[in-house]
Amino acid sequence: MWPSEEWASKLFDLANLALILSLVVGVISTALLVRMGNVKEAYGKIRQGNFDLELSKQKERTAGAEVEAAEAKKIAGEFEIAISTANQRAAEANAKAEGFRLDIAKANESAASAEQRAAEATLELARIKAPRSLTRIPQLIAALEPFKGTEYTFSFVFQDEDSTKVLHALDDVLQRAQWKRVKPPPGFPALEFWGKGVTPLRLVSVQA
Repeated sequence: MWPSEEWASKLFDLANLALILSLVVGVISTALLVRMGNVKEAYGKIRQGNFDLELSKQKERTAGAEVEAAEAKKIAGEFEIAISTANQRAAEANAKAEGFRLDIAKANESAASAEQRAAEATLELARIKAPRSLTRIPQLIAALEPFKGTEYTFSFVFQDEDSTKVLHALDDVLQRAQWKRVKPPPGFPALEFWGKGVTPLRLVSVQA
């Protein structure tokens, strides 16, 4: 009969040993399974705790950021109000500056006009004070020449240099136009004008 009793006994002992070993391994595996499960759960709790702690910190940071954002928004609002006020004041200042500029322009215009009038008055005064003289003498002589031989006389002249020079110039024009100067009537007081031997002048008149 197979196997023999000896081999059957050996195989039985081996099977029994294997069963015992498997039971021991099962017990050890179960113990390890329970232990490692507990360890894994502990690590999971630690991770959950760390996650909860980090989440709490993140919430705190978020709350702080929201507070800072609200404060920044408030400050920004105040800045906007300040900028608006500054812009309004700048606009008012610009308006005043424009008014000042217009006033200055008007003042400058008035000053320029006054300076122009003063310059014109100065020129007019200079013209009035300037020595008198005859102009267009050749044309004047040509206009008088057709009446050559006409007698004329000067009866009076003011005793200032300007008047005597004008009288000399007028006499020169009449002489060049071949007019004939005659003696003026005697009078007193008188001024020798063409030298001794010639009747002095008294009244202003031209007789032709």
